[in-house]
Amino acid sequence: LSFVKAELVHLNYLREIAYHSERYWGFSDEFMEIFEKKFNITESFLEKNPVYIGMEMDIPVCFWGVIPSHNKCELEYFYVDTECIGNGYGAAMWRHLTNWCSENDMSEISFVTSSQAVGFYEKMGASVKGETLSIIDGRVIPKLLYILE
Repeated sequence: LSFVKAELVHLNYLREIAYHSERYWGFSDEFMEIFEKKFNITESFLEKNPVYIGMEMDIPVCFWGVIPSHNKCELEYFYVDTECIGNGYGAAMWRHLTNWCSENDMSEISFVTSSQAVGFYEKMGASVKGETLSIIDGRVIPKLLYILE
C-alpha cells in the first residue's frame, strides 16, 4: 500500500469509496442520499485540504482527509473500500495520517464517527470525549480525540 496526495482526477474514486464504505454499515437509502448531498467529499474540500489516497497496484482503496487549524486537525474523511475492510488497510491509513500530522506539527486529531467504528479508533489510540448529533440524520454519535506524542 502506497499513499499519494489526492488530486481532482481522483475525486470520483474518492466519492465512490466513501459512499460504499458508509453504506457498508447498513444505512438506509434516505440516509445515503443525505450523505451524498451533505457530506461526501467535494472538489472544494480536495483543493483546500490535505487528502491522501492509499493505492494498491495503482487502484485507490482508501483515503483520509483533514482540516488543519494551527497545530490541530479535524478528521473529516477516513474511508476504506468495502472489499478491503478488515484487511489492515485502516491501520495502515491511520499510521500514514498520524505520521503526516507529526511531520506537520499537529498535536491532536479530533473527529466524529459512527458507533460501529469506535472500537477501531480506540485500538488506534483515540479516546471518546463526548457525543454530538449527526449532521446527516440527527442521531447521537461519538466525538473522539487522538493526542499525538
